Amino acid sequence: MIQIIKRLLANIVDILIFLGILVLSFIFVLPVLSSIFTNEYISSAIIIIGVIGATYLVQYPFMIVGQTVGKGLFSLQIVSTDETRPVITVGIIMQREIFAKAMSGYLICIPVLFGKTGGHEIATLTKVVNKEGLPW
Repeated sequence: MIQIIKRLLANIVDILIFLGILVLSFIFVLPVLSSIFTNEYISSAIIIIGVIGATYLVQYPFMIVGQTVGKGLFSLQIVSTDETRPVITVGIIMQREIFAKAMSGYLICIPVLFGKTGGHEIATLTKVVNKEGLPW
């Protein structure tokens, strides 16, 4: 049960980082962009690209060691379950975090709450372990 709570809290931290960057972008960057560009679609597109880029930059130092910021705070690590690909890359973590979780609205993660393998783990052939290496 402790492991599930750690994973849930780690995901909440990662979501809060994204939301924080998003809110700060709309508060501080959007007014500046609106004064430069008269077309609000251009300003919105720049904000979206900027938010994704800033989130990636914040997470990147953790991604290169198989974590996200939230997983790093709770001593968790993402490891591969694919024997032909023993090393986790930044691309795999991005696929897991952005495409699998965010695109599904985190619905794909519901099995994790019951101690089962989540769809994002099945799709990317990964699992989360305690950083000490003890799988759960």
